[in-house]
Amino acid sequence: MTKEDLLLLKERIGKLSSEEKKLRDLYLRRLSLGKGPILAVKGYDYPLEYLVTLKLGDTLTEDILINGEIKFAKGTKVSQELIDIIEDEKDKKNKFNNLESPIEGPPVGYNSIDKPWLKNYSEDQIMEDAPLIKFSDYLFKENRKYLSDVAFEYVTEKITYRKLFKNVEKAAKAYQKLGVKKGDIVTICSITTPQIIYSILALNKIGAVSNIIDVRYPEKAIETFLNEAKSKYCVILDLCYPNVKNIIDKTKVEKVITVSPVESEPLVVKLLSYLDNKKKGTSVKIDKSNKYLSWKDFIKLGRKEKLEEQSFEKDAPAAIIHTGGTTGVPKGVRLTNENINNVVVQIKNANVDAKRGFKFLNIMPPFIAYGLSLGLITPLVLGWRTRVVPKFEADKFDELILKYKPNGFMGVHTYFDSVMKSKKLDKMDLSFIKIVLFGGMKVPSNAKERINKFLKKHNSKAEAWEGYSCTEANSTSTKTNDGDKVLDSAGIPLVKTSVVAFEPETNIELKPGEEGELCIQSPTIMKDYYNHDNETNAVKKEHEDGYWIHTGDIGYTDDEGRVFATDRIKRLFPRSGFKVYPSRIEDLFLSNPAVETCAVVRMDDKIDENAPWAVIVLKEEYRGQEEKIKEELLNRFFESDLPPYFEPVKFIFTDSLLYTEIGKVSYKNLEEFLSTSFSDGLPNTDIGMVSVNKLKKVLTR
Repeated sequence: MTKEDLLLLKERIGKLSSEEKKLRDLYLRRLSLGKGPILAVKGYDYPLEYLVTLKLGDTLTEDILINGEIKFAKGTKVSQELIDIIEDEKDKKNKFNNLESPIEGPPVGYNSIDKPWLKNYSEDQIMEDAPLIKFSDYLFKENRKYLSDVAFEYVTEKITYRKLFKNVEKAAKAYQKLGVKKGDIVTICSITTPQIIYSILALNKIGAVSNIIDVRYPEKAIETFLNEAKSKYCVILDLCYPNVKNIIDKTKVEKVITVSPVESEPLVVKLLSYLDNKKKGTSVKIDKSNKYLSWKDFIKLGRKEKLEEQSFEKDAPAAIIHTGGTTGVPKGVRLTNENINNVVVQIKNANVDAKRGFKFLNIMPPFIAYGLSLGLITPLVLGWRTRVVPKFEADKFDELILKYKPNGFMGVHTYFDSVMKSKKLDKMDLSFIKIVLFGGMKVPSNAKERINKFLKKHNSKAEAWEGYSCTEANSTSTKTNDGDKVLDSAGIPLVKTSVVAFEPETNIELKPGEEGELCIQSPTIMKDYYNHDNETNAVKKEHEDGYWIHTGDIGYTDDEGRVFATDRIKRLFPRSGFKVYPSRIEDLFLSNPAVETCAVVRMDDKIDENAPWAVIVLKEEYRGQEEKIKEELLNRFFESDLPPYFEPVKFIFTDSLLYTEIGKVSYKNLEEFLSTSFSDGLPNTDIGMVSVNKLKKVLTR
């Protein structure tokens, strides 16, 4: 198939109605399962009405295929055998093999067209659509018959769906009384607390938009986001007050609602929290001003208000999540109700054994798409009993598991290190753990092996699943299947999603096994970057068959549709006229049983302008053997198929890498830190930031 034929085929598929696309997916599922006979005219682009017009003795003007093989060649006479096959297919009246719909055809070798992963989903899963309603209405619709069930737990509180709906309505009335109207953007700067959950749902109920920003943003960034959104109202965690008070008069904000992490807790909990903050010097006293309103006083505003719910509007923004995206410029990703509802439906249909009452541990903050859509909205809609962790500390993850005994959780795989090293869990039965899903960064195959071994040893039948996506696709695009032994993949696309590789910065799809830029097509992909049209057009690109998110990740897929993310385009760097792929070096070194984790970064030094440095963390039992391990790694490198310009010029052994607050390796900070910490290959300072305590050793080749 030529590139021109491929694009023409995609254009024709793109013009199918949503119902025709679902029928086509059912057909592809049948094809991938090897079911037949499947009768088709060669090429998806040819209307199959042609088949039913054929008569005995006619001359075929197209090749006719059965199960993808040419059975009746173009130019031959129509035989009685072909007539019988056509009649047999017509008599079946099989909706999955509809002869009057131009959606069938043989596989063409491109995964976005053939969708080989659909054999992993049922017909019902393929056919289920996300409802065209607000996500707050979706939550009510799915749980109105279960009002006594616990929706979520927070500190000492157990919030039932009855109480949740009641408090959401109170908040909606208060926002309405305050003056919030349909389409208004209300900025939220907070961790996850009950009041923030009520606010997000209440604002959605009245048609407003939640603009959720990171609590760690400095004053200037908060000012920028408030002005960009033209927010008249904002909700802040009281601990964020110092970063708000100096800039609030430089914005259009008329009212600031302040929330305490223990707002609705019993008096004794509030007192203990107050004493603890006073001891740590983190107590915050909010100045008296007409501009600031406590949550308690805010709720009082709506007591006599009559709620006027707003109707669903197609493609209307429902939430804004901020990200650096693929270009590095901080931007607001606008997500619609459809985007969020489709996350819920795809997780529901992702072969996840999590029924109503499933105990879910939510450790992700609401200001990332992963935390909002996957951590908060999805569990609430599906009836999972969610334990909300307002402030997650990775080194105390084992205590959370010990205390709450969750059936499942989602997070970054590096968080799990403290669990596997925990003496508290050493002899504990963890059979209650059913689901372990990691995302946010690539999970090395040796890390999955360690996690799976740990879970099995502690009687859990869970396997380390990996998901792949990006904020622009609303945090979820793939998931590992149970029993899949290909540990270095990020799983297969979700039921209504396609993830394939394209030639970078083009609309030309590559075949399985060919490496290029990973792109995502899904009903979850963002509306746009708010007020950043050029940035939107650089990432969300229209192809012949619809819009695709260009992720900026290098990778490939296989014949089963599995996704393999190999590197970030941004992490690639030139050396000696060639491109170096840091993750390939990392994968090689991680195959050494002594290596716990490692990162390869680009550094400028006296040896080379762009030199790979390997920063390595050894497992505890191998520490002190750095010289020996270095030689093993070099020998492994020379025995591999990696080119010589991939060879690291420095090996740095340390006790930890640098991580972001959500557990990803911070390559940028690591590079900046190393560039200021070394002179002639030797450390001139100890490491005293993030989780890195002390530099162990530097070995320069």
